[in-house]
Amino acid sequence: SQRVPASEVRDRLAERGLLGFVALIARESGVLLADMLDLGVRPRSVSRARRRMWARLRVEYGFSLNEIAYLFGCNHTSVLAGSRKAGER
Repeated sequence: SQRVPASEVRDRLAERGLLGFVALIARESGVLLADMLDLGVRPRSVSRARRRMWARLRVEYGFSLNEIAYLFGCNHTSVLAGSRKAGER
């Protein structure tokens, strides 16, 4: 599958009123919002923040794995694995 551009991820999040939430997670984690939105950016700090964000989207907002995967243009199994890994920390 083809990677979704960060601008599209940003638009999808903004449409659902989630951009501020993602920006907050980025700020708390000391990473750039742009890096959170681009799955091609994979330093450990960004990946960790992204996993934490996915877990919170599931628990606090009730999003399904497929909904989160659509927002970020990835596979639902990536979201599942990331959410689980975030829960281990």
